[in-house]
Amino acid sequence: MLWVKLIQGQRFVGSPCSRDKLVLETKGESTLKGKVLTRFIQLKLLKMADAHDTDRNIEMWKIKKLIKALESARGNGTSMISLILTPRDQISRVAKMLGDEYGTASNIKSRVNRQSVLAAITSAQQRLKLYNKVPTNGLVLYTGTILTEDGKRRRLPLIFEPFKPVNASLYLCDNKFHTEALNELLESDDKFGFIVMDGNGTLWNTQRQYS
Repeated sequence: MLWVKLIQGQRFVGSPCSRDKLVLETKGESTLKGKVLTRFIQLKLLKMADAHDTDRNIEMWKIKKLIKALESARGNGTSMISLILTPRDQISRVAKMLGDEYGTASNIKSRVNRQSVLAAITSAQQRLKLYNKVPTNGLVLYTGTILTEDGKRRRLPLIFEPFKPVNASLYLCDNKFHTEALNELLESDDKFGFIVMDGNGTLWNTQRQYS
């Protein structure tokens, strides 16, 4: 733009070659605008990527704290349920499975443990009713009766959709919560490739970063 104005200021306009000069400089200006626009888009995409990475890091930080809290929880008997659904699972199938588990748990001899297990299964059933289908990334549910530091019993219902898809289903009744699947969420999606070549051949390898 500046060079075009200089050409016009020197009164090249109207001379036999002025049109060609202006056309050439206008094309240069168009190219410059294209480069500026491309750079703007690149910066915008980088900013979006940074925001995405920030959100992902926050979610991973939350999962780490959650894992620590869940791993420290303990209960009496087998009244602590760990239930993880993949995006491929069906709510109706899991609901039926919980119904069958309820019938089996009704035969537990220990009254206290039986009541705790039945209460945990009922809690899981009630929370699954809030969903018509499994969310895009799956569904994670922890519920049951835990013991506090002062020895009191407290019910813990927790259900959430993970920030990225879970790959394996899980259902366990135990005296603790199982968080192995949550640890997999902390694995980085970024992969690095290595190629080593010498006179004898080529070696290919990929490595994934862990948080």
